[in-house]
Amino acid sequence: MEYWQKKMVLESGDKTTVNKRELHKFKNESDKAVTLLVTLEPGYVTFEHNINIMRGLQDEGVLEQLSKMTPKMVPLGMIMTELSNTKLVGMAGVMFKVISLFYNKKKIAKRKKELLEKYCSGKTKMNIH
Repeated sequence: MEYWQKKMVLESGDKTTVNKRELHKFKNESDKAVTLLVTLEPGYVTFEHNINIMRGLQDEGVLEQLSKMTPKMVPLGMIMTELSNTKLVGMAGVMFKVISLFYNKKKIAKRKKELLEKYCSGKTKMNIH
């Protein structure tokens, strides 16, 4: 885990808290699977949807492709960023905003609706535009 570029190694059972708007990232540097328990207070439904979609995409072998950010993956990255309320900073934030100008918003909204219906069906759902 990194807070503001300060690396923190968490072992099994360790806990940490990330405050609202605190720059952070999680990375598994081992070859072993990692389970991460995230608690949001107060709860945030679209973040839960984001997690459900990521689980489904992982089961289908698609999630690994997202990190490559090919043109095919950019719309999915845009959807996941929105649902998780991720605020990209620095050059990544600027590039993401510029790239997003070249994608069809209606197609992205349609893809988001498909993902929500496929992976979040039967779970708490809210109308997301």
